[in-house]
Amino acid sequence: MGEALAPQSPRHRFVYAYWPDLDAAGHLFGPGSPQWVKALAVADRMVADLAAALGRDATLVVTGDHGMIQADNRFDIDTTDEMLKGVEAVAGEMRVRQVYTRPGARDDVQSFWTDALGDDAHVVAREQVLDEEWFGVEVTDAVAERIGDLVAVARGTTILTRSLTDPELEVNMVGHHGAWTAAEQLVPVLLAQG
Repeated sequence: MGEALAPQSPRHRFVYAYWPDLDAAGHLFGPGSPQWVKALAVADRMVADLAAALGRDATLVVTGDHGMIQADNRFDIDTTDEMLKGVEAVAGEMRVRQVYTRPGARDDVQSFWTDALGDDAHVVAREQVLDEEWFGVEVTDAVAERIGDLVAVARGTTILTRSLTDPELEVNMVGHHGAWTAAEQLVPVLLAQG
């Protein structure tokens, strides 16, 4: 590991690495599971070894791209009566679904989804998503047109599954991310200097 970090020239350089095992253990077995804890211990050891091998002019930054929740409430869009009435397509991940409605059906679909999901999800129209800057301050017209007519954000530990259309592996995953809980959004950053 030390050889990989040793300077090859006096010029500045940037080294990026991604280690997928912790994320995979969280998805398959759930955050906090024995498998996840084991993967975290390996990551912790790896980071300690990297920090110990840093040259005096080097900085190590360690972070994650997201956090994760353990889903224990599955709401199946495909098998809930009339959930797809007036719906052209459903996209996105199980924590945030984008719903594309048939012409003239958006308000009815929003009302139905809001009632059916209750406290399990927040269902809003594209205009609200844009007004509240969910996709950032400046959203081009091309991007805005791709956002669903409705966006359903799961709350708590709910996921919005599609048992008939989503890949079986994803439907059966324990860990998920993409919504608004602190566990999904707040990711620590560790800095180490050589």
